[in-house]
Amino acid sequence: MPTNDLEGRAYVVTGASSGVGLAAVRGLVARGAHVIGASRSGARGDASEGLALDLTDPEAIRRAADGVRRARSALDGLVHAAGGIYFEPQVSRFGVDRTWAVDYLGHVLLTHELWSLLASAPRARIATVAGNPRFVRPSSFDPTALERPPTSGLAGASLAMSMRVLWTHSLARRCEGTRITALAFHPGLVRSNLVGNGPWIVRTSARLLNAWASPHCAIAVRCATDASLDRDSGALIDPSGRAHRFPALEAHEATLTTISARLIGRAAAA
Repeated sequence: MPTNDLEGRAYVVTGASSGVGLAAVRGLVARGAHVIGASRSGARGDASEGLALDLTDPEAIRRAADGVRRARSALDGLVHAAGGIYFEPQVSRFGVDRTWAVDYLGHVLLTHELWSLLASAPRARIATVAGNPRFVRPSSFDPTALERPPTSGLAGASLAMSMRVLWTHSLARRCEGTRITALAFHPGLVRSNLVGNGPWIVRTSARLLNAWASPHCAIAVRCATDASLDRDSGALIDPSGRAHRFPALEAHEATLTTISARLIGRAAAA
């Protein structure tokens, strides 16, 4: 049953027009939260208000964040639910393939730009969509891939997922001593148009999966709001609530952080 236990709290949710983002928006709004739904179109949809956000463009991300900073004094949560699987290479304004921009670097920059609002809340959570823990493969993880186009759409999406998991671990270390915690989450099977630009056979398979998929994503809402998960900051949370950590992946933290900072800095200077 819907409650109003989140009344007075404010959240930004990316990818708010479909899939996990839309499910998160609806779940948070149903509990009384004020939700800023960010998407390329900026349409309000089911959110409390809409926000235009293009994760392929650093300047667009900064403009969107500036609008949030001017309107609000604090944020209780930031839910990174945007993502895509792209089957044709395309260079973003970050100077790297749009897969890396939408599925990873855009999240990093938006978090940086909204950090002061999160730090101003009594307690804040950064929740980032990832995927099935079984698909996190530290042995094949290569952070230098950020500087090259993905070998395929699916390979790029899989590697970007691992980047988000590792970034969440790194972010949790940054959050130590603050009132902010960070989690990645496996959303389960949620209705989406994630492969809407893919080959016909991929789109057909996705439509069949969507017939079985849920329009809800309870774990996204829980990871954005549940204070009992503070102890798991930095982990990947599966739909059952179990926390997963990847020490072998964490060995790449310094390299991923260095490359990410350089690419974001290069985009800012361009």
